[in-house]
Amino acid sequence: MPTPGPGAAVVRTHAVSLYGTDLHIHEDGFPTDLPLVQGHEIAGVVVIRDDAGTVRVGERVTVAPLVSSGECRA
Repeated sequence: MPTPGPGAAVVRTHAVSLYGTDLHIHEDGFPTDLPLVQGHEIAGVVVIRDDAGTVRVGERVTVAPLVSSGECRA
């Protein structure tokens, strides 16, 4: 289980939606490195937060898809 940094939280993903960019990648219309897990419209529940976080454990959230640590296995 990852440990969130300052102002961050760990979210258990409950739903992911495909976006127009995902369709372009699927149709070879958008250059990217493969393999790639598609779907970046994310909703879930906070399972861990740092001490300074503004969200609560158990709170339902959406995720800003363009912010990444680059550390996820997916």
